[in-house]
Amino acid sequence: EDAIALQFGLPGAFGFLHEGGGFVIARVVADDAEVLTIAVHPEVQRTGIGRELLRRAMAEAANRGGSAIFLEVSAHNLHARQMYAAAGFSAVGKRVRYYGDGSDAIILRALVNNIEPR
Repeated sequence: EDAIALQFGLPGAFGFLHEGGGFVIARVVADDAEVLTIAVHPEVQRTGIGRELLRRAMAEAANRGGSAIFLEVSAHNLHARQMYAAAGFSAVGKRVRYYGDGSDAIILRALVNNIEPR
């Protein structure tokens, strides 16, 4: 709860809850956006909820004046990396041993105006 509250307390923060079992928290500062957290319940992963949440966050970032959106993903999370690649994200950097399990974080970036409206 505390971590979620802290994220929503950041300047420019917003989020969406998916009734199917997921949520996203992002923010826009100046013309850059960042996905702070995206989570989908394990029982409904790979059903499109993550894609929908990401699409909504990207659209809202564009509505708030963002032009590019960034996020970090574990180098080991191949399913998430595939989803992000399909949404137009590409690698722009790496944070070595960023996660508690020692895995690296891949920093990804996409242009928010590349999303398809739904």
